[in-house]
Amino acid sequence: MDQRVHPEEFLGLQRGDVPVIRNAGGRARRAVLDAAFLDALITITDIIVIHHTNCGLTLMTDEKVSKALGERSTKELAKHDIDGYCITE
Repeated sequence: MDQRVHPEEFLGLQRGDVPVIRNAGGRARRAVLDAAFLDALITITDIIVIHHTNCGLTLMTDEKVSKALGERSTKELAKHDIDGYCITE
């Protein structure tokens, strides 16, 4: 979700030439469902996965994310399946 990164620029494309799916921490697990829905609308022939260095989410654990969501509300926590979402344990 890092808005500083524009994949089109370093791939030699123009903005709007290709769909770009962004997600927190660059987790492919979350992007697969988005790609499947997009493929139902338009045919996807290629997928490029790009992750940037020093991603802040790599410093998080599932427990930290659960705690932060739970502090907002138990309803908010119940909306999210975060098991295995973070890299560090």
